[in-house]
Amino acid sequence: MSSSLELVERRVRVAALARAQAEAQQTAERQKLAPAAWRGPLLRQAGHGQDAVERLKEQLQEQSHLFSATRGYVHETSLMIGTSWWAPGPTAPLTPMSDRRTAETELARVGASVWTALLVAVDLAEATRSHEAFGPITDQAEYDRARRTVVDRAAAALADVEVIDERLLIAIAWRLGLALDPVENLAQRLVDHEMHPAAPARREPERVGEIADVVGWR
Repeated sequence: MSSSLELVERRVRVAALARAQAEAQQTAERQKLAPAAWRGPLLRQAGHGQDAVERLKEQLQEQSHLFSATRGYVHETSLMIGTSWWAPGPTAPLTPMSDRRTAETELARVGASVWTALLVAVDLAEATRSHEAFGPITDQAEYDRARRTVVDRAAAALADVEVIDERLLIAIAWRLGLALDPVENLAQRLVDHEMHPAAPARREPERVGEIADVVGWR
């Protein structure tokens, strides 16, 4: 019996460690994407190469009066890069002070799109606030998968505790002075206790005989 209880305790420790790692990752500041990790998804959405971006940059400089909304949109989105407000995805962001709809009309006149403007915003952010806006992550998908792996590992470790015979979980809980009911979430509560030990609960006299039978104390 003692070896069985040691197995339970070992699994609880593993689950607590895995969950601590997952929580640390979720609460830590998300590392920022490198410029290339922004440009890749945006170029796919735009459906063109960097040459179209350079052409739009020239037009914004030479014919700025035709792109008042676009220039405002580029400026605001360049400030959003590297914050929690926006990351590359299937939709273009709205901004509080510029008119994206009008910018889209301006851009359509020269065969560009809002995605072209967003690529200009990446270039502007790199030129004016590179250290603040960007970080070391070159592949967003790989980064997200790595974060997901840690979360999945914690869930799997907890599942390893949940499948243990509940009589053994009850025995460990009783030994630690934890409340025995509800049994349904006892695995989770054992992991919680391993992470943040709490004062022992009042012993439940009516369960003492039952626990003694389980662990062979009489």
